Amino acid sequence: MAATAPQRAIKSLSDPLVTELLGLANESARRVESKLCVVSGRKLLHELGENYSFKQVVSDRPLPPMCPLRYESHHIVSDKILRRVANMRSYQHNMLGTVQMPQPLEKPPDTARLLLILDGIIDAGQLGTILRSAFALKWHSVWFLPRTNTDPFDYKAIRSSQGALWNMPFTYGKLDRLERFIDEAELFPAVLDTRGALIGQESDIFAKANARGNGTRDRQRRNGIALLIRGPHAGLAVPPKSFNRLCLDDAGGRMDLAEADLGMVASVALHEIKNTYFQHITTSPFMASPELSKEVSKYAHHFDSRGRARNKRVLERQSRGKGNGGGGGAQTDRLARYERLGKIKA
Repeated sequence: MAATAPQRAIKSLSDPLVTELLGLANESARRVESKLCVVSGRKLLHELGENYSFKQVVSDRPLPPMCPLRYESHHIVSDKILRRVANMRSYQHNMLGTVQMPQPLEKPPDTARLLLILDGIIDAGQLGTILRSAFALKWHSVWFLPRTNTDPFDYKAIRSSQGALWNMPFTYGKLDRLERFIDEAELFPAVLDTRGALIGQESDIFAKANARGNGTRDRQRRNGIALLIRGPHAGLAVPPKSFNRLCLDDAGGRMDLAEADLGMVASVALHEIKNTYFQHITTSPFMASPELSKEVSKYAHHFDSRGRARNKRVLERQSRGKGNGGGGGAQTDRLARYERLGKIKA
């Protein structure tokens, strides 16, 4: 049963709680400082509520007596406030909540065999679509190249991804660390491009890679793949030479890949690669949880005012320059803990 908490009706947009919620929904810096973000939608709250508790739950009416959500406080607000915080035109009879953000790992789990790499995805809706597809298709982990992608905990990204990052491990790291992990895990490095080996039932992407001169090294890497998706603002001017170029079939000219939405193209590629070449690989047996405190990546949820990932020390230096750097220092980062699904208790 949900924890009992006093309720108070809020109708003013200037209320301190509303100001806090608007800051968490729209400002990366607020999310970094509090390690909280806003999730909206009754369905998403109930799905996350199976494994996580909320700091605040906000709705326009009292919650039912047997509401399964766990929370510290519940607040009743007007429909206008719900719409403003959720950034929706119509949001009647719905709810939103604040929840702790899952934290990235220093590197993907050793069991990861389907690794998605993102570089330069600046549209929050497209980023969320790609993450949602990766989770639905049971890819194991996500690697964000730093400073190039939009904040994955932006309200648009959370809404379109339906909270995918709470259910799959993710990492921030530079290219050298990424290539090291790919070598250690013996994954097949690939990049989605407009030319290269054709992805599909009649094409052997590994054979084409070997014909290019990679020899037996890539033939031994069929136990998994590391797929790089590059957006229009990719930090890498050109794909790394170690990555094999792959491309999608345009369905006999019926699909204009040059004009297609990046989220759609990436989702198709994730589906085709998984179901054509790696059907034997099962879903990752792990689920993220933000409870334990350990050392994490230095790019762990450190974003500047424009939503770009930044080194923690750079942000601290910028904060001190504005007169906000004193007093207590940065809070201790938290690491995503992984538990087998059967052991997680709601």
